[in-house]
Amino acid sequence: MSRIPEFPVVLCHGLFGTQRYGVGPLAAGDYFRGIRHYLAGLGVQVITPRVHPTAGVHRRVWMLAQRIRSTCGYSPFHIIGHSMGGLVALNLAATHSNLVDSIVLGAAPIELTNPLSPGKPLSFLAPFVTRLIRKFPM
Repeated sequence: MSRIPEFPVVLCHGLFGTQRYGVGPLAAGDYFRGIRHYLAGLGVQVITPRVHPTAGVHRRVWMLAQRIRSTCGYSPFHIIGHSMGGLVALNLAATHSNLVDSIVLGAAPIELTNPLSPGKPLSFLAPFVTRLIRKFPM
C-alpha cells in the first residue's frame, strides 16, 4: 500500500456475519479473514461495528450509522461491504453521502439489469413485487 488512507475503514459483514467466530477465549477466526489485522498493521484505523447478524438491510443501515457515529463522529470514512453488507454499504452511502468517502463491494447481491423493469420479460410482475416488498420490508 503506497499511502495510508486518511479516513477510517469500516468493514461491514454479510448475513450471519460477526466480528469473530468462537466461544469465549476460543476463536475460530474472524469474518474478514485477517483483512482487519492486515490493515491495522499498516496503520489504518479499522472499525468493525457490530450489527445484528440477521436484521434486514434498513435496520442494519440504522445500526451501522449509530455505531460509526459513536466511533468517528461525523468525519468521513471508507466502507467495505461483503455480501449483504454490500447492500448495507450502498444504502449507507446513499443516505450518508457526505460521510462515505469511498465504497468497496465484495460479492454484493446487486443486479444492474432488472428483469422486472419496463420492457423486460417479467415486467408484468413489477407491481406485485413492489406491493410485496412494501408489505414485508427487509
